[in-house]
Amino acid sequence: MPMRIYARTVRALEQLSASLGITLLRISIGLIYVWFGAPKFVPGLSPAEALAADTTERLTFGLLSGGTASVLTGALETTIGLLLISGRALAPTLLLQLAHMAGTFTPLLLFPDRTWETYGICTLEGQYILKNLVLVAASIVILGHSRNRPQPPPGPAHGTGAWPWTAGEQPAHAHARGPAAPPDDHHTP
Repeated sequence: MPMRIYARTVRALEQLSASLGITLLRISIGLIYVWFGAPKFVPGLSPAEALAADTTERLTFGLLSGGTASVLTGALETTIGLLLISGRALAPTLLLQLAHMAGTFTPLLLFPDRTWETYGICTLEGQYILKNLVLVAASIVILGHSRNRPQPPPGPAHGTGAWPWTAGEQPAHAHARGPAAPPDDHHTP
């Protein structure tokens, strides 16, 4: 009896995760973006303001600096967050977010004295940056689920030259060994 309850509970959680997981992940990343971006509009409010401004200044070769850099970074982050929360323009938003994430890692190289205590040991600012690896991975998952695409059939992709047919065109003898079976030695394309 306890195993049945356990199995039913696991199935229910799996179904709930399958139906809501990607949406909750997208909204939570959006909230994080708004939460981190909005304070950059108010000078001195964001604990990451100085690092963000210095990084933007360095990456733009001094064209953007100080408060302007911080406000523009905050505007970008807030816009990405609101778009993620709304679910609109998802693919372009996630691509923009991934490009932004690439920029967030640059202080690890540009300002090693501020991001590393010693080799392999981060400062608090470095840890703040490295947590973005989770956001990148989550965004890749969301991007992969952003459209209802049919799953590719098992086996080599059509057009690779490995098989002379697609999954729906396999000859009868291939189905005898399973849907993903390669042709036998006597088959010539």
